[in-house]
Amino acid sequence: MSRGHRYEIYFPREDIQPGILEETETRTHCPYKGEAWYCTIKTLTATGTDQVWYYPDPCPLVEPIRDMLAFWGDRIEVRLSEV
Repeated sequence: MSRGHRYEIYFPREDIQPGILEETETRTHCPYKGEAWYCTIKTLTATGTDQVWYYPDPCPLVEPIRDMLAFWGDRIEVRLSEV
């Protein structure tokens, strides 16, 4: 992380547990990436409002992140499963 910018981690949708994300009405705009749409994480033990975002129509320079899910880097725990 440099110059105070937060660390972002992007994952393919199919790598995220189905059913834990609920899309919200929140939208923000990044001049570099485009319009971000947000989701709330809902599990049996926690709720994280607008903790996930994605770019459904990103700017051409960042096309590889289209529909990839991003999480606040300091608020996630990554667990890998063979299932």
